[in-house]
Amino acid sequence: MSTTAIKLLALALMVIDHVGEFIPGMPIWLRYMGRLSAPLFFFCMVWGIYYTHDKKIYLLRLYICSILMSVLDYLVPKICGSHEMISNNIFSTLFVAGVIISAIEYVHKNPSKKRKTVLVILGWQAGALGISLLGDRFLNSAEMILTTMVGIITTVEGGPIMVLAIIILYYCKNSRRKIILGYGTYCLMYICLIVTDFVPRVFSRLDFYVNNHIFDGFIEMARIMPFGLLGIDTIFYTRSWYKAIFINHYQWMMIFAMPIMLLYNGKRGKGLKWFFYVFYPVHIVILYCIGIFM
Repeated sequence: MSTTAIKLLALALMVIDHVGEFIPGMPIWLRYMGRLSAPLFFFCMVWGIYYTHDKKIYLLRLYICSILMSVLDYLVPKICGSHEMISNNIFSTLFVAGVIISAIEYVHKNPSKKRKTVLVILGWQAGALGISLLGDRFLNSAEMILTTMVGIITTVEGGPIMVLAIIILYYCKNSRRKIILGYGTYCLMYICLIVTDFVPRVFSRLDFYVNNHIFDGFIEMARIMPFGLLGIDTIFYTRSWYKAIFINHYQWMMIFAMPIMLLYNGKRGKGLKWFFYVFYPVHIVILYCIGIFM
């Protein structure tokens, strides 16, 4: 399969997933199918950034799209008069991961600049965090636009754990064996952590602890330590592993995207670049409005 074919399959799965997300009363298995979509887009993205002739333009395109998507996420619910927020912005995840991958490639070509590059990335995220704190204090619900503009890793869709998935796929992309071992291990570790609710508490929801709730967050972490932080109390709360992995946390099903990745034939296909950039926000707005007015 070419990257275009994989993208089209990922797009179809994404639509199915978002129908399950936005339209009331849809069966949960639609969300299961949708778990394959993001990893397939991630896989195509790492090849896209590898082969692109101009990484700066590639990243700028993702950055602009992420900002426009955050504006839509903010405005559409207000226009519809709904309190239901939109949090979908895969462009932000791809942009942040793309910057980190570009930094990794730069270090590989310039080993002497490794320390400086790491400091720049850390400084970027530290500065983004500071700006995010100010945004949370003064901008209320419009904070999502500011956090997207500064590219803070804790607030991208899926959180740092999805950025990590993209980086792992980048290192594994050249070998089917590496994909099986690297991406497979990542998914297995993900399910072990997610069943205990460790990832949502510590990684994906890190933004809760670092915004206006810093003090309350540390108090809560102290209260739930050591068992709550590891999510042991969550297992008891859910009462069954079945509910934990099939009802509450089914993102682990992204492991089933791996066989499709293994079918990649190294070819680009027809491209259809702008189609994907346009289709993503348009279909989200349409499905959201349908769901609100039903």
